Amino acid sequence: VVANPVKDGNTSTSVGKYTTAEAEWDFVWTTGFGVTEDSQEFEFLDFTNDGYIIKVDVYAPVADMPIYCKLEGVEVDAKEISNVKTTKANEWETLEFDFEPMGVVDGAYKNFVFCVDAGGTTAGTEVYLDNVRQVAGE
Repeated sequence: VVANPVKDGNTSTSVGKYTTAEAEWDFVWTTGFGVTEDSQEFEFLDFTNDGYIIKVDVYAPVADMPIYCKLEGVEVDAKEISNVKTTKANEWETLEFDFEPMGVVDGAYKNFVFCVDAGGTTAGTEVYLDNVRQVAGE
């Protein structure tokens, strides 16, 4: 987590910074979207109540950079959306991943992965991620 380097288009004070490596499948992995008030443990995703769409704000130095989003769960197959790319260079934009057509189920997924510059092998590219959220269709 670093200070937001470009507040034009995203006023967050801090953002996630990812620097690509030479690996073809660089990724940012996390467990959970939030914690329950009682247990302070990560919750499973609730698609029925919270929506099937995952949005993330991205600041990348180039347009057309592939960003994948993958959900991993317990006793279920992982679900991945791999056809989303940045459309802007050096500007914040919101990318959207719609998991509704993929048959995801409530209470099965709590890990999510973002592959930044998916399939690329260029090291040293800095990409910023912020405001990951789950939303209902619009």
